[in-house]
Amino acid sequence: MQTPYQLSLNEVQNTQENITTSESQSQQKQASETVGRKRTNSSRIGDVYELAVAYEAMLRGAEVFRNLSCVGNTDLVLEKDAKFFVLMLKP
Repeated sequence: MQTPYQLSLNEVQNTQENITTSESQSQQKQASETVGRKRTNSSRIGDVYELAVAYEAMLRGAEVFRNLSCVGNTDLVLEKDAKFFVLMLKP
């Protein structure tokens, strides 16, 4: 008989014994996948809206200042034509 490293993959698989019983094979659970849209954290949705507003304001020529913390009364401060606008955004 040849040593295992001299056998082809098919020959090795044919010589190996199945140690899993048919009972345990039937009890295995399939991993379920969620189909469709997944829930997104509300903080992340708020971050996306803030970035969208900041992007649009910059396109329109405003200076944009973002809050560095998720806590506070202000999300963005815009400066356009020497006027300041303090924004608190809600999705």
